Amino acid sequence: MKIAFVCFYRVFPPTFGSAALTYQFFQNLRAEKLLIQIDTPRNKQSLAEGTPVFNLCTWSHRWYVKWVFILIQIPVVVRLLQTNRPDTIIIEGGSWVVYAALAFASLSHARVKAKVIYHAHNVEYLLRKKKNNILIACVTRWAEGYVMRHADTIVAVSSIDAAHFQRLYQIQAQVNLPAVSLDTFAKVTPAQINSVCRRYGYNGNSVLFMGLQAYKPNRQALDFLISQVFPQVLRSIPDAQLVVIGGKVLPRRSWLVNPGIVPFEDMPALISSAAVCTAPVFSGSGVRIKILEYMAAARPVVATTKAKEGLLVSDGEDIYLADSAVQFAEKIVYVLRNEEPARKIGRAARETIALHYDGNNIKNRGLLHLWS
Repeated sequence: MKIAFVCFYRVFPPTFGSAALTYQFFQNLRAEKLLIQIDTPRNKQSLAEGTPVFNLCTWSHRWYVKWVFILIQIPVVVRLLQTNRPDTIIIEGGSWVVYAALAFASLSHARVKAKVIYHAHNVEYLLRKKKNNILIACVTRWAEGYVMRHADTIVAVSSIDAAHFQRLYQIQAQVNLPAVSLDTFAKVTPAQINSVCRRYGYNGNSVLFMGLQAYKPNRQALDFLISQVFPQVLRSIPDAQLVVIGGKVLPRRSWLVNPGIVPFEDMPALISSAAVCTAPVFSGSGVRIKILEYMAAARPVVATTKAKEGLLVSDGEDIYLADSAVQFAEKIVYVLRNEEPARKIGRAARETIALHYDGNNIKNRGLLHLWS
């Protein structure tokens, strides 16, 4: 069995949620694999030794340049698939679904003989409806409907997204839960944690937020933390730090630690060193991989109800939920002041990951039959 992944973004190193989701599934599949991805000339890191990776480089992140570039490169993608002859093609839905629609149309026109799966990271139309103009929303709905009708299988990341696909397009999607690696976090040593704390300037009261700043829901979440939540936290705990990973934040503040985008190999220790991890998300679709990574590291998590949407978690058992700035600050302060309850909820979080989201457990339960 040979499986080809087609991604309109860089998968490795995974610096944002869609890349992390794709990376984990790619790693967990026990099959001959290849990856076709949009990349940048600066990326010299390979996904895995012996794994064919085809980088189609784009020279700009501006949407209109990327749009033209992908139009030109779609025939190249088709030729690569014809040459490598995979049994299954997985088109990853981690970017604008119009790209996926173009890929499906081109594969159909070229009569590529393979099972074609669309892995929907979110419900794209609902995202564009909220954050873009009506024209883009309408084009997105048409493209998403086209993909739904032409894919051999639609895979959603949660039952909530699957219900949206049923309502919008009358399509029955399979649900395959996202995966994270417990082993990655179990291997983190105290020495590694101490090392990253020294290098990045963490203290014992660090509150972590991860999220690529190019994504609007992440910018909204960070603004909520900086302007509304953290001033209240500091009144109770003056030496608390807000650690932001995923891009530069301006203006600078004495209590803000902002290393930007950090090396992939540092991420497990960075997450494991946080006293509290946060996800104050108020918009978007799909599932938040950052929450699963926090939980895999046995960290206490404070999140909004929207952020935990689609995840098998329970407030007060393996996660803390808060939707107002006052509540969010209170939960953070509670965790920072109460070490034993924080450890307890962190342990429960890790158990939830082991039960539902650990990559090895998913393989053992045979859920990855959807991909082959």
